[in-house]
Amino acid sequence: MEEGPSPLAVLLLRQAAERGDAVALRERRAGAPGRETTWREYAERAARVGMALAELGVEPSDRVAILAGNRPEWVIADAGVQGMGAISVGISTASPASEVERLLEHSAAKALVVEDGEPLATVLAARERLPALERLVVVDPRDEAGPDGDPTLLSFEGLEATGAAEDALTAWSARAERLDPAATATIVYTSGVTGPPRGAMLTHANLAWAAATLSRALGARADDELLSHLPLCSVAERAASLLVAVHAGYAVSFGTGEAFAQDLRDVEPTILLGVPRTWEALLAGTEAPGAGASRLRRAGAALRH
Repeated sequence: MEEGPSPLAVLLLRQAAERGDAVALRERRAGAPGRETTWREYAERAARVGMALAELGVEPSDRVAILAGNRPEWVIADAGVQGMGAISVGISTASPASEVERLLEHSAAKALVVEDGEPLATVLAARERLPALERLVVVDPRDEAGPDGDPTLLSFEGLEATGAAEDALTAWSARAERLDPAATATIVYTSGVTGPPRGAMLTHANLAWAAATLSRALGARADDELLSHLPLCSVAERAASLLVAVHAGYAVSFGTGEAFAQDLRDVEPTILLGVPRTWEALLAGTEAPGAGASRLRRAGAALRH
C-alpha cells in the first residue's frame, strides 16, 4: 500500500535531517541585522516548544492559540504544537478585543503564544473570563516577570529553555511519528464576513495533502524563497509559509512589516502569495511615479520598480 503524505512535523524533521545547515527562516528587523534559522535549528526549537508545553500540562488534543504578527516564533510554535499532538489555533492581531476573547473562549485554548504590547494587553483584560486559559507565553516581553510577577506568564525564550532537555528532539520526534492522520491538527477560523467566525477543524491528513498538492501545483523548489506577509492565521498564508515550505524546503523570509514595498525589494522572493489588495498596492506603486508622464516614461518607471 502506498504511504500517504507525511504530517507537518515529520516533514520538518526530514528537512532537518537532509538539509540541516540550509536556511529555513529569515527575519529582517528595522535598524538591525537579520536573523537566520537553519532547518536543524527550526526542528530543534519546535521540539523544545512542544515538549515544554507538554511539561507545563498541555495534553494531546488541547488547544494552543497563537496571537502574533508574522515572525519565526509563529511557525515554530505552530509546528511544535502540532508535533506534540496538541491543536494550534491562529488568531489575527487585527481582530477587535471582543473577537479575540470570543475565539479564545470558543476554542477553549489552554495556552496562548502572544506578542507583547496590544495583543497581550487585550488578553490580560479578558483573562478573568477565560477559565480554560492557564498559560501565556509572551514573545519579546518588555517585562520578563510579567504584570505583577504573574507566574503563569512565560517568555518564548523561557519556554524554549524549559523544553531544552537533551532528549527533547527525540521525544518530540517520537510523538510526531505516532500522530493519527485523522486527528485534528489545527483550527482555522473564518473571517466572519457573513457572520460570527466559525472554526474549521483540519486534520494532519488534510494538511499533509495540501502540502504535497500545493508543492506540485506551484512547482516549489528548495532554492525558492517566500516573503510571508499575509496574516499567518489565514489558511492561505499558513499553507505557503509553513506547509509548502517544509514540504519543498524553501526559505521563508519575514520582513520588518513597516513597508511592504521595501520588504519586497529587500527579500526579492521567487514566490509571493497575494490577495487583490496586494496586487493593487503593487500596481499603485508602479503607476504613481509615472503619473502625468508619457506612456514611454510610465513603462520605464514600471520596469524599474
